[in-house]
Amino acid sequence: MTQRSKTAVAARAHLDAKLLPLKNVNTTVPKAGWLRAVRDSLGMPARHVAEKLRISENAVYGLERSEQHGTIQLNTLRKAADALDCDLAYALVPRRSLEHTTSEAARLKAARDVAAVDKTMALEDQRIAGDQIESRIEQYARDLIESGTVWD
Repeated sequence: MTQRSKTAVAARAHLDAKLLPLKNVNTTVPKAGWLRAVRDSLGMPARHVAEKLRISENAVYGLERSEQHGTIQLNTLRKAADALDCDLAYALVPRRSLEHTTSEAARLKAARDVAAVDKTMALEDQRIAGDQIESRIEQYARDLIESGTVWD
């Protein structure tokens, strides 16, 4: 196993463990956006947020609209969250574990490559035995992960 692949394996395991608690977090954004939802829930007028951010009240409404449309910059959202006495939590939460995604990609690549080799060998009447194909795919997938070449 190369140093690169050892590092990637450790990084995947660490990040999978770190992100696991976020798996069941509801990431559905309120229809009006988080800024508006929190501000409304606090009963805080836009004027108060504007004063904290040193911008106009109309600019606060503009921030809320840009968040709602998904065009707000993270740094701006972070500042607005701070004005609402909130922290911005930003994460990419994998739908499946990173290890699963990597293993699946390796297996797909291995299956494609083994099929191509089998096709070439068939032309020479040397096909891979049917009972060996699956084990070759699994071994090649492990080799791809160990060598760090899954995504090459």
